[in-house]
Amino acid sequence: MRRARVLRHWVWIVGAGAAAFAIGSTLDPSRAFFHPGVDDEPVFETSVGSLDGAAYGRYLVSRFGSRHVEDLAFDFVLARECEARGILRSAPMLARSMAAQRVRSFGPQGVDPWLRARFTTEALRQLRVDALIGAERQVDESAMQALFDHRYGVGGVRAKVRQLLVSFQSTRARMDTTGVVPTDEIVAEEARTRIDALAARVRQGASLLDLMGETDDRSARWQFVKSSERASAGILPKYNYVRYGDAFAEAVRTLEVGEVSGVVRSDTGFHLIELLDRTITKREDVEAVLRHELGGGRASAVEVKALRDRLLEKYEYRAR
Repeated sequence: MRRARVLRHWVWIVGAGAAAFAIGSTLDPSRAFFHPGVDDEPVFETSVGSLDGAAYGRYLVSRFGSRHVEDLAFDFVLARECEARGILRSAPMLARSMAAQRVRSFGPQGVDPWLRARFTTEALRQLRVDALIGAERQVDESAMQALFDHRYGVGGVRAKVRQLLVSFQSTRARMDTTGVVPTDEIVAEEARTRIDALAARVRQGASLLDLMGETDDRSARWQFVKSSERASAGILPKYNYVRYGDAFAEAVRTLEVGEVSGVVRSDTGFHLIELLDRTITKREDVEAVLRHELGGGRASAVEVKALRDRLLEKYEYRAR
């Protein structure tokens, strides 16, 4: 508690200098840990002088000796091993996100930059440990591919699309009110006439969003009439090239971002599709995370110690 009070007081007296790095943590050039980014900045100021982050580091060494050197070495070789095996390249970014969530739990007062850096380093270590141990666990290949396709789209391609639907079911319901019992062919012809008229309006300059009041997707119509939801009407935010079948998927693959398709038929009805965004994920970039997830979750204490001993031996660790 005393250290926390001292650090909070230091943040207050340094003022603008502290604010500059309190926003986030800095990844050390070794990529092994995060720090508040103060090596060349004073960590405190007095009327008789100041000391910078490098001096503070020497002070900590004088107090703690070599007690934490092996911890640092483990973080260091963890980074080297992940880089050598191409595992979890996104670990620093993910660690920042995880630390930010942890910081938010402290409420509006937040935490000082030193504690933020510690949280980020702990998250970085955990991510790398879980990824390396997960990569060594045996996982069924078909289960791995299925999870990848589900989460990131088939083949790692996921799109954000807006679609306007004229469904066979809604068309039949509209025709039933006339007293006519329509055949499937007549329903399809009527639905095609309706979608063709909407497609013509798109060619004349109407946006797909402008026409969402006429879609047969009830959720999209509800969003369209609600001003706060209108911009989201008809959007499939994580379309994974499976829903609505092969023809729909092929149409999305051929579209450029911002382009609207021609009429596309599915088992549900006829569609007009606008591609809003496309994201491509390489499986090798996320495989370690998926393998960890399928392999039983977070590494156990026994697994972590075995990994630590193995890596320190592999990289010939020696305390100086």
